[in-house]
Amino acid sequence: MHTNYVIQDQFFEDERAEELSQEVSLLKDQLESVAEERDDYMSLLGNMHKQLNDLSVNESPRNIEQDIKNIAKKCAGSNKAFNKIIDDVEFNHSLPISIQNSVEKCLRRKLSIKPNDLNFFELISIGRDKGLLNDEALDYLHTIRKQRNIFAHTEVDAQTRFSRISFVLNSAALLWSHLECGSK
Repeated sequence: MHTNYVIQDQFFEDERAEELSQEVSLLKDQLESVAEERDDYMSLLGNMHKQLNDLSVNESPRNIEQDIKNIAKKCAGSNKAFNKIIDDVEFNHSLPISIQNSVEKCLRRKLSIKPNDLNFFELISIGRDKGLLNDEALDYLHTIRKQRNIFAHTEVDAQTRFSRISFVLNSAALLWSHLECGSK
């Protein structure tokens, strides 16, 4: 009987060793996958750094504000209509208001709604209800709306002004392909 317990113990130990070996193998596979994902992200970061460097070198931007405008234009796919809006807008406290006005015109055309019939929030809601705007586009629209309201109705803190303006510009750039306004 004692031999049976020893054999049984050995069997359980062998079984547990096999389970642990499988777990180690699985963890090694997961580690390899994570390492590949990390390498992909590092490659993307390297490419982004190169693109930013190329942007600075090739386009000889006048200043950081022009750099940010150029990045937004590239993000929007160098869309002619978007580029014109960005080229014409001043990089100052009026940018969020101007950007919202341009986006609002596009939404009104897309929804066939006359000027002054509805406010921006209502336009966004109708676009959502009609299924014309996905969640990502809705997020960008509400970001633009909220930041515009801050600029229109409050005194914007000088420390955050630049970031808020950049935030609106980047949101508009990411939104533009969802709106399908203007030609490419």
